[in-house]
Amino acid sequence: SLGASLYIYPAARLLPGLLVVFGGYLALFHKKRFQDVRAGYGLALVITVLTAAPLALASAQGSSAAAAQGIGADARLVELARPIRALREGDPGPLFENVWTTLGMFHATGDPEWLYNISGRPLFNLIGAVLLWAGVALCVVRLREPRHFFVLLWFGFGLLPTFLSIPPASLSHSIMIQPLVYLLPLLFLVQLRTALLDRVKREKWRNVVSLGVRYAVPGLTLLFVLSTAVRDVRDYFFRWPQADMVGFLYRADYRQAAQYLDRRPEVVD
Repeated sequence: SLGASLYIYPAARLLPGLLVVFGGYLALFHKKRFQDVRAGYGLALVITVLTAAPLALASAQGSSAAAAQGIGADARLVELARPIRALREGDPGPLFENVWTTLGMFHATGDPEWLYNISGRPLFNLIGAVLLWAGVALCVVRLREPRHFFVLLWFGFGLLPTFLSIPPASLSHSIMIQPLVYLLPLLFLVQLRTALLDRVKREKWRNVVSLGVRYAVPGLTLLFVLSTAVRDVRDYFFRWPQADMVGFLYRADYRQAAQYLDRRPEVVD
């Protein structure tokens, strides 16, 4: 799966790095766990390399000449990497601006393009954004636990293509974290519920307080899901498709031209 993913989208090129860094983390800080999995881990990386080798060879052969002519996927990567070019020329401003705008895509800014989103629309409402950043904070606090370290590493690696390219806050460039942005809020909610239930058990709370604590997190979870659903259904199924720019980007003009010709059989040339 990992090797095949490299053929699908350039952002996937960071996935092997994610696993290598996580393997190094286990080897340094969780040696027993690493010893238990190192054979399978190594085999997975070898299979990944063998699967991706034809792609790597094809990209290497004449890639610089093709990129210079603006041909091929790597040429597109070079075109998008303006913050890196500016940094090499001594100007870190575009990179810092990209990072700041991208980090705001969950609560304040949004993908500026209309292709997959209402331009500038943040991914979450206020509730979802707070829960997502709470999930990130939880992973930072519990960095010594492998699963939390892995989630944080995944989040960082997944945002890296968006940090380093234009436009900032791009939904397609950050596709690696697409499932993660929904897992992070739920990770926090699950951990919060566990902590509250432990407190109830330890303090031996009863009656109204106990019931309130038990149902607070499920209620917040339901509020998160429903508020997100209401917002997204309205925006994605009604507001977004009706925008003129969306029709243009998805070539509605071709359909209109075909309908025009269908109505005029006398046009034969």
